[in-house]
Amino acid sequence: MTSGLLKFRIVIEGIRPPKTEFVHVTFNHLGVNPVDKALYVIDALKRLNEERVRTVEYEPLNRLIGRGTNLLVTYINAGKPDNLTDVPPRCTIGVGLTFPPQEDIDELVKQVEDYIKRVADADPWLKDHPLRIEWIQGTQGVEVPLDHPIVKNISNAIEDVTGKRPFSNPLYSKSDVRTPILIGGIYNVGYGPLAGDLSTTGGFEEWVDLDDYIRGIKVTARAIMDWCG
Repeated sequence: MTSGLLKFRIVIEGIRPPKTEFVHVTFNHLGVNPVDKALYVIDALKRLNEERVRTVEYEPLNRLIGRGTNLLVTYINAGKPDNLTDVPPRCTIGVGLTFPPQEDIDELVKQVEDYIKRVADADPWLKDHPLRIEWIQGTQGVEVPLDHPIVKNISNAIEDVTGKRPFSNPLYSKSDVRTPILIGGIYNVGYGPLAGDLSTTGGFEEWVDLDDYIRGIKVTARAIMDWCG
C-alpha cells in the first residue's frame, strides 16, 4: 500500500500601517500582520489534523504508528530576513497531508477547502480578505491485498533468495506503485535494494549496497521464472 499525499500552500494577505515611516514597530497595530493570521490558520490546521486522526483510521498505519492520517506544516515565509521592523504584505505557509487509500483525493481536497473557508469566515479580516489555497501536488493512495498473487510471488522470491520473509511497509507515501493501479488496474509490488537505507532517497548521492543490488536481480529473475512458469 501507499498513502495518498496532498501538498499545498496557503497565502494570507495583510496590510501595512497607513504611515510613511519606514519602521512599523511603534504603530504596527494600525495594520494587519499576516504572520499573526498565519498563526491563527496553523492552529486551525492542527485542530483539523486532530479531528482527522480521531476519525480516519487505516489499520496498517494505526497499528504501526498510531494514526492513519497526518498533517504537517512545513514552511512559513513572510517579509525579508534583513528587515525586522516592517509589517510584511503577505505570509505563505506550506502544508503536507497524508491520507489512507480508502479516502478519495477529490473529496478530501473539497473537505480541506471547505474547512479553510470556515476558518477564514470566523475571522473578521480573513472573511473580507479570503485565504488563497495553491494546490501544488496530489497523489491518490492505493492498496494491494496481501493475498494477491503478485504479492505472494514477490514475497516467495525474496524469501527464496534471502532466506527472510519480507514485510509490507505502509509508511512510504506517494509510491509509484500507484500509477499502474490507478491508470490500468494493474496490481504490482515495490521492492528492491534500499537507497542508503532510504536516508539518501531523492538526493544527489543516492547509492545501493552492491550485494543488495545483486540480490535484487536474483529476486527479480526468480519472480519472473515462477510467474511465467
